[in-house]
Amino acid sequence: AVSLTGESYALTNYQVRLIYESLKKHHDSAKCRISRHNALAHLTLFVCLLATGHRRSTTPFPFPWDFSPFEQLVFICDKLVTGSEARFAPLSNTPLSYLKAYSKNLRRISHLAGISLAAKSYAEKTQQLLSYEEAPPTAATRLDFQPTAGVFFLLDDNGEISRNKLTTKALDLQIESLTEIQQPTRRLRATMAQHLWENGSSGRLVQAFLGHQPELHVHGAASTWSVHDVVGQLAPRIESFFTEKLGGPTPSTE
Repeated sequence: AVSLTGESYALTNYQVRLIYESLKKHHDSAKCRISRHNALAHLTLFVCLLATGHRRSTTPFPFPWDFSPFEQLVFICDKLVTGSEARFAPLSNTPLSYLKAYSKNLRRISHLAGISLAAKSYAEKTQQLLSYEEAPPTAATRLDFQPTAGVFFLLDDNGEISRNKLTTKALDLQIESLTEIQQPTRRLRATMAQHLWENGSSGRLVQAFLGHQPELHVHGAASTWSVHDVVGQLAPRIESFFTEKLGGPTPSTE
């Protein structure tokens, strides 16, 4: 096993597949639009955490403009230590496909009866800023929008945005209720790091994926060429995890 992370033990292939299939089954069996949205938010967050090496956080993926689907990159700021707190991570085909499905879901939510006006507006603006529109968002679009609930948010039964944030701890509780696997998000970074190592990635590449190597950082040695060079090497190996172990990508989710 790889011990390049603080969480030195990876999930087994069986555990990862059980989590993924349980979250997907929970989504597919949801009876109403609000339940389906919440289930899709859990599922998409799980896929994105696994794919990007995002650390446990109370605010995972807080800003929609951090995602750049066209460049297949996401900006991550998940650790309050100078030199390690900010980096770019690759978005391979499977997380991109789930992000696109989630974006389409937000568009539907923004026009759905039974959803509050505030939640409709939040869903619409988040969807626009995820950059799946033909015209990319402008800086002016962002000025009048504060994404206080993050990209992946939950809805209450009354159609309001839930005060219960979709943190990694909240995702843990959902997964535990479905699978009895304890604190799984604590082990996602080690799970993907081990896969990358076992599939020919150098220690330098694995460290870059985990945020321990300056070539993906926005401070220090990072540059456009170094980010794209590292991402170009990592993305196919990350995607191989989803295709070989989870059979992905699988959306649409309707």
